[in-house]
Amino acid sequence: MISNVYSYYMAEYGIRPYNKHSAHKKSELKDLYNNIVKLNRSNPFYKIDVSEESQKQAIDIKESARALSDITGDLTDAASGDMTFKNIATSSNEDVLTAEYVGDNKSAGTSKSFTLKVAQLASPQVNTGNYVNPRARNLFTGTYSFDIDISSITYELQFQVRDNENNQDIQNRIARLINNSNTGLSAKVLTNPEGRTALELTSNMTGIGDKPTIFDVNDDHTTDLSGVVEAFGLNNTTQYPSNAVFELNGDMKTSSSNTFTVDKEFEIHLKDTSEDDTPVTVSMKQNMDSLVDSLHELADSYNHILSVAHNGTNTSTHRLYSDLRGIANTYTEALVNNGIDIDSETGAITVDDEKLKENSSAEEMLATLKDIGKFKNALQNKASNIMLDPMEYINKSVVSYKNPARPTGDTYTTSIYSGMMYNGYC
Repeated sequence: MISNVYSYYMAEYGIRPYNKHSAHKKSELKDLYNNIVKLNRSNPFYKIDVSEESQKQAIDIKESARALSDITGDLTDAASGDMTFKNIATSSNEDVLTAEYVGDNKSAGTSKSFTLKVAQLASPQVNTGNYVNPRARNLFTGTYSFDIDISSITYELQFQVRDNENNQDIQNRIARLINNSNTGLSAKVLTNPEGRTALELTSNMTGIGDKPTIFDVNDDHTTDLSGVVEAFGLNNTTQYPSNAVFELNGDMKTSSSNTFTVDKEFEIHLKDTSEDDTPVTVSMKQNMDSLVDSLHELADSYNHILSVAHNGTNTSTHRLYSDLRGIANTYTEALVNNGIDIDSETGAITVDDEKLKENSSAEEMLATLKDIGKFKNALQNKASNIMLDPMEYINKSVVSYKNPARPTGDTYTTSIYSGMMYNGYC
Protein backbone atom coordinates (compact mmCIF):
# COMPACT_ATOMS: atom_id res chain seq x y z
CA MET A 1 0.00 0.00 0.00
CA ILE A 2 1.37 3.42 -0.94
CA SER A 3 0.86 5.96 1.85
CA ASN A 4 -0.94 9.24 1.32
CA VAL A 5 2.28 11.04 2.25
CA TYR A 6 4.22 9.30 -0.52
CA SER A 7 1.45 10.20 -2.97
CA TYR A 8 1.66 13.81 -1.76
CA TYR A 9 5.42 13.82 -2.35
CA MET A 10 5.05 12.43 -5.87
CA ALA A 11 2.26 14.87 -6.74
CA GLU A 12 4.08 17.95 -5.43
CA TYR A 13 7.76 17.17 -5.97
CA GLY A 14 8.20 13.77 -7.62
CA ILE A 15 8.66 14.87 -11.23
CA ARG A 16 11.67 17.17 -11.15
CA PRO A 17 13.90 17.97 -14.10
CA TYR A 18 17.46 16.68 -13.92
CA ASN A 19 20.06 19.36 -13.19
CA LYS A 20 23.71 19.55 -12.25
CA HIS A 21 22.81 19.40 -8.55
CA SER A 22 21.37 15.91 -9.05
CA ALA A 23 24.86 14.44 -9.53
CA HIS A 24 27.60 14.36 -6.92
CA LYS A 25 31.32 13.70 -6.78
CA LYS A 26 32.69 10.85 -4.66
CA SER A 27 34.18 13.39 -2.28
CA GLU A 28 30.79 15.06 -1.80
CA LEU A 29 29.10 11.73 -1.07
CA LYS A 30 31.87 10.87 1.40
CA ASP A 31 31.36 14.19 3.19
CA LEU A 32 27.63 13.55 3.33
CA TYR A 33 28.20 10.08 4.78
CA ASN A 34 30.53 11.45 7.45
CA ASN A 35 27.96 14.11 8.38
CA ILE A 36 25.28 11.44 8.72
CA VAL A 37 27.53 9.33 10.98
CA LYS A 38 28.31 12.36 13.13
CA LEU A 39 24.64 13.28 13.40
CA ASN A 40 23.60 9.74 14.33
CA ARG A 41 26.27 9.49 17.01
CA SER A 42 25.07 12.57 18.84
CA ASN A 43 21.27 12.45 18.49
CA PRO A 44 19.11 10.73 21.11
CA PHE A 45 16.18 8.45 20.26
CA TYR A 46 12.95 10.33 19.63
CA LYS A 47 9.28 9.63 19.44
CA ILE A 48 8.21 11.52 16.31
CA ASP A 49 4.81 13.06 15.62
CA VAL A 50 3.76 10.82 12.70
CA SER A 51 0.50 12.56 11.86
CA GLU A 52 -0.09 13.01 8.14
CA GLU A 53 0.09 16.78 8.54
CA SER A 54 3.51 16.60 10.21
CA GLN A 55 4.87 14.26 7.57
CA LYS A 56 3.74 16.58 4.79
CA GLN A 57 5.39 19.48 6.61
CA ALA A 58 8.63 17.51 6.74
CA ILE A 59 8.47 16.99 2.97
CA ASP A 60 7.77 20.67 2.33
CA ILE A 61 10.65 21.68 4.60
CA LYS A 62 13.17 19.36 2.96
CA GLU A 63 12.17 20.18 -0.61
CA SER A 64 12.20 23.93 0.01
CA ALA A 65 15.62 23.51 1.62
CA ARG A 66 16.76 21.57 -1.45
CA ALA A 67 15.66 24.44 -3.70
CA LEU A 68 17.49 26.92 -1.47
CA SER A 69 20.60 24.73 -1.56
CA ASP A 70 20.46 24.62 -5.36
CA ILE A 71 20.34 28.39 -5.81
CA THR A 72 23.03 29.04 -3.19
CA GLY A 73 25.14 26.43 -4.99
CA ASP A 74 24.57 28.28 -8.26
CA LEU A 75 25.84 31.45 -6.60
CA THR A 76 29.07 29.81 -5.43
CA ASP A 77 32.10 30.01 -7.72
CA ALA A 78 33.13 26.44 -8.51
CA ALA A 79 36.83 27.37 -8.51
CA SER A 80 37.24 29.71 -5.54
CA GLY A 81 34.17 28.99 -3.41
CA ASP A 82 33.39 32.72 -3.23
CA MET A 83 30.00 34.16 -4.04
CA THR A 84 29.36 34.87 -7.68
CA PHE A 85 26.31 35.48 -9.82
CA LYS A 86 24.76 32.95 -12.14
CA ASN A 87 25.93 32.74 -15.70
CA ILE A 88 22.68 33.39 -17.54
CA ALA A 89 22.43 32.69 -21.24
CA THR A 90 20.22 34.75 -23.50
CA SER A 91 18.91 34.26 -27.03
CA SER A 92 18.47 37.08 -29.53
CA ASN A 93 15.31 35.40 -30.88
CA GLU A 94 13.43 33.24 -28.39
CA ASP A 95 10.78 32.41 -30.99
CA VAL A 96 13.45 30.32 -32.76
CA LEU A 97 15.39 28.99 -29.78
CA THR A 98 15.95 29.47 -26.08
CA ALA A 99 19.22 28.95 -24.23
CA GLU A 100 20.15 28.05 -20.67
CA TYR A 101 23.59 28.04 -19.10
CA VAL A 102 24.22 24.65 -17.45
CA GLY A 103 27.98 24.76 -16.88
CA ASP A 104 29.82 25.39 -13.64
CA ASN A 105 29.91 28.95 -12.38
CA LYS A 106 33.55 29.70 -13.05
CA SER A 107 34.52 33.26 -13.92
CA ALA A 108 30.91 34.37 -14.11
CA GLY A 109 30.17 37.15 -16.54
CA THR A 110 32.23 35.92 -19.46
CA SER A 111 31.38 37.32 -22.89
CA LYS A 112 31.25 33.97 -24.69
CA SER A 113 28.78 33.87 -27.60
CA PHE A 114 27.96 31.89 -30.74
CA THR A 115 25.41 31.89 -33.55
CA LEU A 116 22.86 29.32 -34.70
CA LYS A 117 20.77 29.09 -37.87
CA VAL A 118 18.02 26.47 -37.69
CA ALA A 119 17.18 24.83 -41.02
CA GLN A 120 15.03 21.96 -39.73
CA LEU A 121 13.58 20.80 -36.42
CA ALA A 122 13.86 17.22 -35.20
CA SER A 123 10.53 15.45 -35.62
CA PRO A 124 8.93 12.34 -34.10
CA GLN A 125 7.42 9.32 -35.83
CA VAL A 126 3.68 9.56 -36.40
CA ASN A 127 1.37 6.65 -37.24
CA THR A 128 -2.08 7.69 -38.42
CA GLY A 129 -4.62 4.88 -38.46
CA ASN A 130 -7.52 4.13 -40.77
CA TYR A 131 -10.46 6.51 -40.64
CA VAL A 132 -13.47 4.36 -39.71
CA ASN A 133 -17.15 4.88 -39.04
CA PRO A 134 -17.21 5.78 -35.32
CA ARG A 135 -20.68 4.29 -34.80
CA ALA A 136 -19.88 1.00 -36.51
CA ARG A 137 -17.89 -1.85 -34.99
CA ASN A 138 -14.81 -3.45 -36.56
CA LEU A 139 -13.97 -5.91 -33.76
CA PHE A 140 -15.80 -8.79 -32.12
CA THR A 141 -16.40 -8.94 -28.38
CA GLY A 142 -13.41 -10.33 -26.49
CA THR A 143 -9.95 -9.62 -25.08
CA TYR A 144 -7.40 -8.24 -27.53
CA SER A 145 -3.72 -7.40 -27.23
CA PHE A 146 -1.02 -5.86 -29.40
CA ASP A 147 2.74 -5.22 -29.14
CA ILE A 148 4.62 -1.94 -29.29
CA ASP A 149 8.33 -2.35 -30.11
CA ILE A 150 10.31 0.74 -29.14
CA SER A 151 13.93 1.29 -28.04
CA SER A 152 14.61 -2.48 -28.15
CA ILE A 153 11.78 -3.07 -25.67
CA THR A 154 8.49 -4.78 -26.43
CA TYR A 155 5.35 -3.78 -24.56
CA GLU A 156 2.24 -5.93 -24.78
CA LEU A 157 -0.96 -3.96 -24.17
CA GLN A 158 -4.27 -5.67 -23.48
CA PHE A 159 -7.84 -4.41 -23.55
CA GLN A 160 -11.40 -5.69 -23.75
CA VAL A 161 -14.14 -5.05 -26.31
CA ARG A 162 -17.62 -5.20 -24.81
CA ASP A 163 -20.93 -5.97 -26.51
CA ASN A 164 -22.28 -2.41 -26.43
CA GLU A 165 -19.15 -0.60 -27.69
CA ASN A 166 -18.58 0.98 -31.09
CA ASN A 167 -15.37 1.90 -32.92
CA GLN A 168 -15.01 5.29 -31.24
CA ASP A 169 -15.39 3.74 -27.78
CA ILE A 170 -12.66 1.24 -28.62
CA GLN A 171 -10.36 3.89 -30.11
CA ASN A 172 -10.74 6.06 -27.01
CA ARG A 173 -9.90 3.09 -24.80
CA ILE A 174 -6.79 2.26 -26.83
CA ALA A 175 -5.67 5.91 -26.68
CA ARG A 176 -6.07 5.97 -22.88
CA LEU A 177 -4.28 2.64 -22.59
CA ILE A 178 -1.26 3.89 -24.54
CA ASN A 179 -1.13 7.26 -22.77
CA ASN A 180 -1.24 5.61 -19.34
CA SER A 181 1.26 2.84 -20.12
CA ASN A 182 4.46 4.94 -20.28
CA THR A 183 5.64 3.25 -23.46
CA GLY A 184 7.20 6.36 -24.98
CA LEU A 185 4.18 7.03 -27.19
CA SER A 186 1.23 9.39 -26.99
CA ALA A 187 -2.10 8.70 -28.65
CA LYS A 188 -5.21 10.66 -29.59
CA VAL A 189 -8.34 10.16 -31.67
CA LEU A 190 -8.66 12.31 -34.81
CA THR A 191 -11.89 13.22 -36.60
CA ASN A 192 -11.93 14.11 -40.32
CA PRO A 193 -14.42 16.45 -42.04
CA GLU A 194 -16.65 13.47 -42.88
CA GLY A 195 -16.96 12.60 -39.19
CA ARG A 196 -14.85 9.42 -39.41
CA THR A 197 -12.29 8.77 -36.64
CA ALA A 198 -8.72 7.46 -36.56
CA LEU A 199 -6.06 6.79 -33.96
CA GLU A 200 -2.85 8.81 -34.16
CA LEU A 201 0.24 7.51 -32.38
CA THR A 202 3.24 9.83 -31.89
CA SER A 203 6.64 8.95 -30.44
CA ASN A 204 7.99 11.04 -27.60
CA MET A 205 11.47 10.62 -29.08
CA THR A 206 12.64 12.40 -32.18
CA GLY A 207 15.46 11.86 -34.65
CA ILE A 208 16.85 9.11 -36.83
CA GLY A 209 18.50 6.10 -35.20
CA ASP A 210 19.68 2.74 -36.47
CA LYS A 211 16.31 2.14 -38.11
CA PRO A 212 14.12 4.47 -40.17
CA THR A 213 11.36 4.17 -37.56
CA ILE A 214 11.31 4.64 -33.79
CA PHE A 215 8.48 2.24 -33.00
CA ASP A 216 6.51 -0.60 -34.56
CA VAL A 217 3.00 -1.81 -33.74
CA ASN A 218 1.91 -5.39 -34.44
CA ASP A 219 -0.22 -8.21 -33.09
CA ASP A 220 1.45 -11.16 -34.81
CA HIS A 221 2.52 -12.94 -31.62
CA THR A 222 0.18 -11.68 -28.91
CA THR A 223 -1.33 -13.87 -26.22
CA ASP A 224 -4.93 -12.76 -26.83
CA LEU A 225 -7.11 -12.03 -29.85
CA SER A 226 -5.41 -10.30 -32.75
CA GLY A 227 -6.86 -8.02 -35.42
CA VAL A 228 -6.82 -4.61 -33.76
CA VAL A 229 -3.73 -3.43 -35.69
CA GLU A 230 -5.30 -4.20 -39.07
CA ALA A 231 -8.78 -3.01 -38.08
CA PHE A 232 -7.57 0.44 -37.05
CA GLY A 233 -4.34 0.70 -39.10
CA LEU A 234 -2.09 1.23 -36.09
CA ASN A 235 1.05 0.42 -38.12
CA ASN A 236 0.46 3.04 -40.85
CA THR A 237 3.48 5.36 -40.59
CA THR A 238 2.53 8.75 -42.00
CA GLN A 239 5.55 10.72 -40.76
CA TYR A 240 9.04 9.30 -40.40
CA PRO A 241 11.34 10.78 -37.74
CA SER A 242 14.00 13.31 -38.72
CA ASN A 243 16.99 15.04 -37.16
CA ALA A 244 17.37 18.72 -36.39
CA VAL A 245 19.63 20.48 -38.91
CA PHE A 246 21.36 23.73 -37.98
CA GLU A 247 24.50 25.79 -38.44
CA LEU A 248 26.69 26.45 -35.40
CA ASN A 249 29.05 29.34 -36.09
CA GLY A 250 28.73 28.54 -39.80
CA ASP A 251 29.39 24.78 -39.46
CA MET A 252 26.54 22.41 -40.41
CA LYS A 253 25.41 20.18 -37.50
CA THR A 254 22.63 17.66 -36.82
CA SER A 255 20.93 16.51 -33.63
CA SER A 256 18.41 13.75 -32.98
CA SER A 257 16.66 16.03 -30.49
CA ASN A 258 15.55 19.66 -30.44
CA THR A 259 17.32 19.96 -27.09
CA PHE A 260 21.11 19.63 -26.98
CA THR A 261 24.17 21.17 -25.34
CA VAL A 262 26.96 23.26 -26.81
CA ASP A 263 30.43 22.92 -25.24
CA LYS A 264 28.76 21.25 -22.22
CA GLU A 265 27.81 24.74 -21.04
CA PHE A 266 24.75 25.87 -22.99
CA GLU A 267 21.53 23.87 -23.25
CA ILE A 268 19.71 24.85 -26.44
CA HIS A 269 15.98 24.29 -27.05
CA LEU A 270 15.01 24.64 -30.72
CA LYS A 271 11.47 25.91 -31.25
CA ASP A 272 11.26 26.98 -34.91
CA THR A 273 13.32 27.39 -38.06
CA SER A 274 15.23 30.60 -38.75
CA GLU A 275 13.42 33.11 -40.95
CA ASP A 276 15.22 34.79 -43.86
CA ASP A 277 18.34 32.77 -43.05
CA THR A 278 19.00 35.11 -40.11
CA PRO A 279 21.24 33.61 -37.39
CA VAL A 280 20.31 33.69 -33.72
CA THR A 281 23.00 34.85 -31.30
CA VAL A 282 23.37 33.07 -27.97
CA SER A 283 25.37 35.08 -25.45
CA MET A 284 25.71 35.79 -21.74
CA LYS A 285 23.75 38.47 -19.92
CA GLN A 286 25.74 41.44 -18.78
CA ASN A 287 27.21 41.28 -15.29
CA MET A 288 24.71 43.55 -13.57
CA ASP A 289 21.68 41.92 -15.20
CA SER A 290 22.96 38.51 -14.12
CA LEU A 291 23.54 39.74 -10.57
CA VAL A 292 20.02 41.18 -10.31
CA ASP A 293 18.40 38.00 -11.68
CA SER A 294 20.51 35.83 -9.37
CA LEU A 295 19.55 37.78 -6.26
CA HIS A 296 15.87 37.63 -7.23
CA GLU A 297 16.14 33.82 -7.37
CA LEU A 298 17.88 33.77 -3.99
CA ALA A 299 15.18 36.00 -2.49
CA ASP A 300 12.36 33.89 -3.93
CA SER A 301 13.86 30.66 -2.58
CA TYR A 302 14.52 32.16 0.86
CA ASN A 303 11.01 33.61 1.04
CA HIS A 304 9.49 30.25 0.09
CA ILE A 305 11.17 28.26 2.86
CA LEU A 306 10.42 31.12 5.28
CA SER A 307 6.74 30.86 4.35
CA VAL A 308 6.75 27.07 4.77
CA ALA A 309 8.20 27.46 8.25
CA HIS A 310 5.86 30.31 9.19
CA ASN A 311 2.78 28.35 8.09
CA GLY A 312 3.79 25.28 10.10
CA THR A 313 1.47 24.22 12.88
CA ASN A 314 3.99 23.17 15.53
CA THR A 315 6.62 24.81 17.68
CA SER A 316 9.48 23.09 15.83
CA THR A 317 8.61 24.63 12.47
CA HIS A 318 8.23 27.98 14.20
CA ARG A 319 11.78 27.49 15.50
CA LEU A 320 12.93 27.07 11.90
CA TYR A 321 11.16 30.33 11.07
CA SER A 322 13.05 32.05 13.89
CA ASP A 323 16.35 30.53 12.73
CA LEU A 324 15.87 31.83 9.19
CA ARG A 325 14.85 35.29 10.36
CA GLY A 326 17.85 35.30 12.65
CA ILE A 327 20.18 34.72 9.70
CA ALA A 328 18.65 37.63 7.79
CA ASN A 329 18.76 39.89 10.85
CA THR A 330 22.44 39.10 11.38
CA TYR A 331 23.27 40.47 7.94
CA THR A 332 20.67 43.25 7.82
CA GLU A 333 23.18 46.05 7.33
CA ALA A 334 25.01 44.30 4.48
CA LEU A 335 21.74 43.40 2.75
CA VAL A 336 20.07 46.81 3.07
CA ASN A 337 23.20 48.63 1.92
CA ASN A 338 23.23 46.52 -1.23
CA GLY A 339 19.58 46.90 -2.23
CA ILE A 340 17.99 43.97 -0.39
CA ASP A 341 15.24 45.02 2.01
CA ILE A 342 13.83 42.94 4.89
CA ASP A 343 10.15 43.15 5.80
CA SER A 344 9.96 43.96 9.51
CA GLU A 345 6.79 41.90 10.03
CA THR A 346 7.20 38.78 7.89
CA GLY A 347 10.97 38.69 7.50
CA ALA A 348 10.65 38.27 3.72
CA ILE A 349 13.34 39.90 1.59
CA THR A 350 12.90 41.91 -1.59
CA VAL A 351 15.45 43.12 -4.12
CA ASP A 352 15.44 46.80 -5.05
CA ASP A 353 16.85 46.63 -8.59
CA GLU A 354 17.58 50.33 -8.93
CA LYS A 355 19.26 50.65 -5.56
CA LEU A 356 21.32 47.54 -6.24
CA LYS A 357 22.51 48.93 -9.57
CA GLU A 358 23.27 52.34 -8.06
CA ASN A 359 25.38 50.82 -5.29
CA SER A 360 27.04 48.15 -7.42
CA SER A 361 28.87 49.63 -10.34
CA ALA A 362 31.26 47.41 -12.24
CA GLU A 363 34.11 48.52 -9.96
CA GLU A 364 32.13 47.83 -6.77
CA MET A 365 30.59 44.54 -7.79
CA LEU A 366 33.18 42.39 -6.03
CA ALA A 367 32.53 44.25 -2.78
CA THR A 368 28.79 43.75 -3.23
CA LEU A 369 29.24 40.03 -3.81
CA LYS A 370 31.46 39.76 -0.74
CA ASP A 371 28.92 41.49 1.50
CA ILE A 372 25.92 39.47 0.31
CA GLY A 373 28.08 36.33 0.17
CA LYS A 374 28.13 36.06 3.96
CA PHE A 375 24.33 35.88 3.97
CA LYS A 376 24.39 33.37 1.12
CA ASN A 377 26.91 31.16 2.93
CA ALA A 378 24.82 31.12 6.09
CA LEU A 379 21.73 30.10 4.10
CA GLN A 380 23.73 27.43 2.27
CA ASN A 381 24.89 25.89 5.55
CA LYS A 382 21.39 26.04 7.00
CA ALA A 383 19.88 24.39 3.92
CA SER A 384 22.44 21.58 4.11
CA ASN A 385 21.60 20.93 7.76
CA ILE A 386 17.87 20.90 7.05
CA MET A 387 18.25 18.43 4.19
CA LEU A 388 20.34 16.16 6.40
CA ASP A 389 17.63 15.93 9.06
CA PRO A 390 14.30 17.62 8.15
CA MET A 391 12.63 15.79 11.06
CA GLU A 392 14.50 18.17 13.37
CA TYR A 393 11.68 20.62 12.72
CA ILE A 394 8.80 18.21 13.43
CA ASN A 395 7.36 17.81 16.94
CA LYS A 396 9.08 14.99 18.82
CA SER A 397 9.78 13.79 22.35
CA VAL A 398 13.04 12.37 23.65
CA VAL A 399 12.77 8.68 24.54
CA SER A 400 16.34 8.05 25.67
CA TYR A 401 19.78 9.57 25.41
CA LYS A 402 22.78 7.63 24.14
CA ASN A 403 25.64 6.71 26.40
CA PRO A 404 28.04 9.66 25.98
CA ALA A 405 30.98 7.39 26.75
CA ARG A 406 30.11 4.92 23.99
CA PRO A 407 28.01 6.66 21.29
CA THR A 408 26.78 4.43 18.47
CA GLY A 409 26.73 5.44 14.81
CA ASP A 410 23.43 3.84 13.84
CA THR A 411 21.18 4.95 10.99
CA TYR A 412 18.18 5.80 13.14
CA THR A 413 18.05 9.57 12.71
CA THR A 414 18.36 9.93 8.95
CA SER A 415 16.19 6.91 8.14
CA ILE A 416 13.07 8.41 9.72
CA TYR A 417 12.36 10.74 6.80
CA SER A 418 12.44 8.05 4.11
CA GLY A 419 10.81 5.53 6.42
CA MET A 420 7.72 7.65 6.92
CA MET A 421 6.89 7.50 3.21
CA TYR A 422 7.56 3.79 2.75
CA ASN A 423 5.99 2.75 6.04
CA GLY A 424 2.94 1.43 4.18
CA TYR A 425 5.02 -1.34 2.64
CA CYS A 426 5.97 -2.83 6.04
